[in-house]
Amino acid sequence: MTDPRRQNKTPSYGRGLALFSCLIITGLFLFMTSGARQGGALFFTTPAYAVFFNDDLETFDEVVNLIDEKYVYAPDYKSIFSAAIEGMMKSVDPDKLKLNTDNPQTILHNDENRISYQLDYNRDHNTAAFKRIYHFLLAEYKERTNKKDLEDAAIGGMTTVLDSYSQYLEKESFERAIKDTEGKYGGLGMVISMKDYNLVVVKTMRNSPAERAKILPNDVFTKVENQEVKGMQIQDLADKLRGYPNTKVTVSLLRPSDKKERTFTMTRETISVESVTYKPLANQTGYIKISGFSRQTEDQLKEALDKVRTDKIKSIILDLRDNPGGLLEQSVKIASHFLTQDRLIVYTQGRQKNDRYEYLSKYRTSLSNMPLVI
Repeated sequence: MTDPRRQNKTPSYGRGLALFSCLIITGLFLFMTSGARQGGALFFTTPAYAVFFNDDLETFDEVVNLIDEKYVYAPDYKSIFSAAIEGMMKSVDPDKLKLNTDNPQTILHNDENRISYQLDYNRDHNTAAFKRIYHFLLAEYKERTNKKDLEDAAIGGMTTVLDSYSQYLEKESFERAIKDTEGKYGGLGMVISMKDYNLVVVKTMRNSPAERAKILPNDVFTKVENQEVKGMQIQDLADKLRGYPNTKVTVSLLRPSDKKERTFTMTRETISVESVTYKPLANQTGYIKISGFSRQTEDQLKEALDKVRTDKIKSIILDLRDNPGGLLEQSVKIASHFLTQDRLIVYTQGRQKNDRYEYLSKYRTSLSNMPLVI
């Protein structure tokens, strides 16, 4: 689990929580196993025994702790636990599982069984109710789900009521997100996209294996490692194209211009993502496009600014369109090249008044006097 302020993401992610399920925490919780059916409903009785060092719902509890301690707003436990329960319902039987809220107690039921519970604004009370629902759903849908999937669904549902930047990431997704901010990876050096239900090449990167193989924009992927690409999502294909440097991968592509399929076996290399592009325009104007803020972005901007000085540029257009964000520290360094030193760029504000951190421009020498259009 990570505190978003320590993750150094751009301000657009300032309110989010980067959550991922790879914690191992020991502890004690009460494992409810015994139950009795009364009037067609399943009511769990008092816990039969306590289980030590069992990992049921430990990640869920840790996420609730993070929200309690780190989230920018005081948590609304009624909404949070309600969303967690709905997340589990959608994951196992969205069609038949229903909630009846006409009575003081909410009734969760399917065609055969039901369980009643009541949520309020108390965390401990809601935790006990939630765990009863969790074990009820495990018992009812043991053929459809398992402990991990049900817990993940609960956490995913819970984060939906926070804000649009708070997400739950499993370990693999979190590691992929971290790799994306590094600005380099093992791969072939292609930008890919979905077009008319086909996965196509948008462009190849300079001096990459894909460029040297003469792969062209608009080439359509047909196979990767002899597996049909049809039906794959972008991330699925990207995961297959990426890998450790010096390993090989075979891809087949259809070129629309001549309707011929070509097969390439290429060796993966360490690819540095070009997040900064520069070109001189008329009237001594320079155009700089920044597509994201990875660990390589400032170094690439410095190269672009060296060309600005060589070309005797007198004004700059800085294009940030479609920039999804990235590392906060990098965005502060980028802004510092165009501002006087010690100017406030951005600040983060936590729940407490004194939980504030200001990021100031860093450099004594900058282009602060050059006309700039963003």
